Amino acid sequence: MLSHKLVERVSKAMKNQTFKLYYQPIGTTQRKDNKPKKIVMNEILLRMIEFPSGLSPAEFIPVAENHGYMRAIDDWVIEETFRQICKDGKFKYSINLSSISVNDSALLKHIAKLSKKYSVDPTKICFEITETAAIANLHTAKRTIDGLKSMDFTVALDDFGGGYQKIEYIELLKPDYLKIVGTIVKDMAVDPSKVNVVKSLKLLADAFNIKTIAEYVENDYIWDILEELGIDYVQGFAIDHPKPLEDLLGVH
Repeated sequence: MLSHKLVERVSKAMKNQTFKLYYQPIGTTQRKDNKPKKIVMNEILLRMIEFPSGLSPAEFIPVAENHGYMRAIDDWVIEETFRQICKDGKFKYSINLSSISVNDSALLKHIAKLSKKYSVDPTKICFEITETAAIANLHTAKRTIDGLKSMDFTVALDDFGGGYQKIEYIELLKPDYLKIVGTIVKDMAVDPSKVNVVKSLKLLADAFNIKTIAEYVENDYIWDILEELGIDYVQGFAIDHPKPLEDLLGVH
């Protein structure tokens, strides 16, 4: 599909609000009856819903970033998440922030305003920032992370382990969670060297008292390795597939 057609579809989705929130659970690595003993958090995922078919995030997110829609999309996701979960005291939720939003000085005031509007418990919300975005704008990312944590939100450094990680970055940013990049986790099934990479990332996280989350856990074999390595939490198809958030909450 031509780029201008993609832009047109994303623009139309923004205008008509044809987006929908999905969730994917994050659970303890320890399990019972082949399920996590406890679901500790649900990651909020964005889907574009339109006829005849939607676009995957891999298709529409780059378009949104390149054509100035991403900040508005982030605002919609945050507000819609807060609106839907405001009556739920059971689960914690994680919300992804784009690099554009992380670098926007108005973000923190906007989140504080929405949190007050929907009476959201900040301890029930974790904001995810990719390692790439954080390192590219280190001091801005620190300001944003510090601001979020001062309001009692938690922060995860997402896609961690893709090549940028340094001890000084972790020490400066002080995230609550490190989400190990999914490609490394998935490759453990065929490349034993990746097991050592995950092990080293776990040791780094432990040194700073940071919890680890492994993404792309797609089978029991990978899950077994992660449990042996002592990874704290897991996420992926072996745990559960993404589902509409409204199905979890009964909110429409």
